[in-house]
This record gives sequence, C-alpha cells and structure tokens, in this order.
Amino acid sequence: GYYKAVGPINYVASAMQKEFFANDYIYEVTMKRKVEDSYSFIHFMGIPEPLGAENAWSRSYMFGYYNTGAWALWRHDASGTYTEIASATSPFIRPYGWNMLTVWTDYPYIHMWINGAYLGNVLDDTYMSGYVGVGMYENDALKSALVVDSATLVYSAVAPYAITDVQLGEPLHIPLDSTTE
Repeated sequence: GYYKAVGPINYVASAMQKEFFANDYIYEVTMKRKVEDSYSFIHFMGIPEPLGAENAWSRSYMFGYYNTGAWALWRHDASGTYTEIASATSPFIRPYGWNMLTVWTDYPYIHMWINGAYLGNVLDDTYMSGYVGVGMYENDALKSALVVDSATLVYSAVAPYAITDVQLGEPLHIPLDSTTE
C-alpha cells in the first residue's frame, strides 16, 4: 500500500522516521499529489517538536516541488522563520504523477535531484543532524492527498546519481571519437 496524508487548509501534514540521523546520507522519497499544486516535500535534518504555527516542524530543511514544475529548498528555524535557499523550475517534474525527490547531505553541502536529474547543490551549514520525514502544505480546498510510494535512507559518502562536470566547476569535456583527448 501507500502512505497517504490529507491536511487541513493552510496547515502542514507530515510524518517522520523515528530514528535520528547524522550527516552523509541519501534520503529518497517517491510521492505525488493527484489534483492540486500545493507544496509537497521531504524534511531532513529536522526536529519536529514542538510543532509551530501551521503544524510546521520546529526546525528542518524542506526540499519539495509543486505540480506547476517549480521546486524549492527551504530552511525553517525554531523562531518560525522560513528561508528560501534555492528554487527554480525543472522540466523533470511530472505534474500530478510520481516524482522521486533525492537529497544527499555531504556537510556542509546539500545536493538535490528530482527523478534522477541533478538540480545542483547549496552550501548551508546551519543543521547537520536530525530526523527525516515527508510532508505537504494544504492551501487548496480540493484537498488532494499526498501519496508516498517509497522512502529510503542510507548512509553514503558517494553521490547516488551523476553530478555533471559543469556543476562541479569543471569544463564539460566529451570526447567525440577515439582520436580525441
């Protein structure tokens, strides 16, 4: 079966993994929202209690997407402040379909992928341990459930998917034939 969550309007609905995790892990979740464009996300390096306004975790990073094709990485702190760290649009988001969100915590870097496509990394050393979980923000009266197919977490010092040479700051060098360096 699937994990399903439906939250009240203008609130967060979330679930957490019961173990506390340190840095250098890969957290990957496959999820979808069938009807609406509200934010669906994963929590990592978080502390859920005490829940704040709108049922937000006390602190965490939140990496997620909208069915419009936009994605964002947010940092939430115990004072209730949300800080957008990175955001963009991606052609790799499947609107209203299954989307796999992947983060690799390589302190102080956070690397992100959607459906195996590398989005980039950010340097943020605010949090380096905590709980992981899934969540959704409900801002639409249609109230479609967040459906989660799978969630996995493994410790790793190696990226789960390719990171392009350009993202690593290296020139992109693709040999055209066997005579080219």
